[in-house]
Amino acid sequence: MRILFISSYFPDNLSTSIHGVYKRMSMFIDAIKEIAEIDMLFFIDPENYKPGAEKDYQKEFSKHWDTEINLYLCPRAEFKEEDEIRKWLSLGAGIFSFYKQRGRIEYSGSEQLEALEKCLDRDHCAIFAHRLSAMCPLLLTEKSLPPVFFDLDDIEHVVFKRYIKNRKNLRSNLLNLLLPSLTKGEYEAVKLATKTFVCSEYDRQYLTEKFKLPGIVVVPNSINIPKLEPLTKEPNMLFLASDYDPNVQAAEFLIQEIWPSVINKVPIAKLIIAGIDPDKFNFNQSDIPGLELPGFVEDLDSLYKQTRLTIVPMLVGGGTRFKIVESAMYGKPTVSTSLGAEGIELSDPNEILIHDTPESISGACVELLKNFELSEKIGLAARKKAKELYDRKNVVNSVKTHISNSLK
Repeated sequence: MRILFISSYFPDNLSTSIHGVYKRMSMFIDAIKEIAEIDMLFFIDPENYKPGAEKDYQKEFSKHWDTEINLYLCPRAEFKEEDEIRKWLSLGAGIFSFYKQRGRIEYSGSEQLEALEKCLDRDHCAIFAHRLSAMCPLLLTEKSLPPVFFDLDDIEHVVFKRYIKNRKNLRSNLLNLLLPSLTKGEYEAVKLATKTFVCSEYDRQYLTEKFKLPGIVVVPNSINIPKLEPLTKEPNMLFLASDYDPNVQAAEFLIQEIWPSVINKVPIAKLIIAGIDPDKFNFNQSDIPGLELPGFVEDLDSLYKQTRLTIVPMLVGGGTRFKIVESAMYGKPTVSTSLGAEGIELSDPNEILIHDTPESISGACVELLKNFELSEKIGLAARKKAKELYDRKNVVNSVKTHISNSLK
């Protein structure tokens, strides 16, 4: 058997592609490789596209995922908004067509459709579409398709609605005009798929009620269970993220609105914001006491070993947070906003602390930094629940079962 895996999230550097989207992608690839041979079609940045580069990447990917991979690359179409006129024209086109919106138009052109149809000639038993962008050419092709498995991951019309609300200006409100078309596109994608995978029961219930379509199932984010180390008594907080705009926004909220109160009450506390390039921030690191910005950190075991608690101060986004699952697996208590913890099946206040105002978030952090026994108790309870629900081995087996049973 052969399965075609399609994605627009090209991991051009496997050692530094640590965003949750890549971790989730790898989880599915590990499941698929035990069922069938894998062809991969990636839509990549045209500036990075070099004809003939497939061979080198194919060798690297095969080694990384420990399976033979046939790789195909296609440059994305360009989305142009150089001036005000083009921006208004783009908005107008996107109101009436899902395929004309940013994030969709790049994968809906003739070149992208041709790349897909060329791959389809290889007689696949199934297609796996990684996120909504990968569904665009599948929805547009007139060729017959084998069963399609679709990892929606984030419900994009929900994420987009939150983004608009968070912008809080009249001009951004015009973006609401794009929501009906985007929602319809997601509906058509779910309708086409044999199975649609989402991150949480929260998302499954929402989507099933809204679309009234079958085949929507939960595949949670997961990680391998790490060795449990003793909880440090050092008052160190960790926000582990990546150069994703909502993460940068959350980090700035943390530094500006939460950290001053924490450091005032626990002067020896340390805040580590790892994974985000320090150049992304518009402030001088040396002006903020107790702050460390190490950027990308390869040794997560060492990073978590020096961490008392993790914080997830997300204000926008969707899906579920790998960082919370990971923190729980390491036995660390987490303080999160409601949105950050959305869909995560840890109970507040026994397995996680959930707060939404700067004052209550900072208060929870201070309590954990000062109370070692409470930190340890919540961290161990979180680890126990995470092992039950988010063990990568079990989730990979679940994906294999969903796909295999659908192909019988």
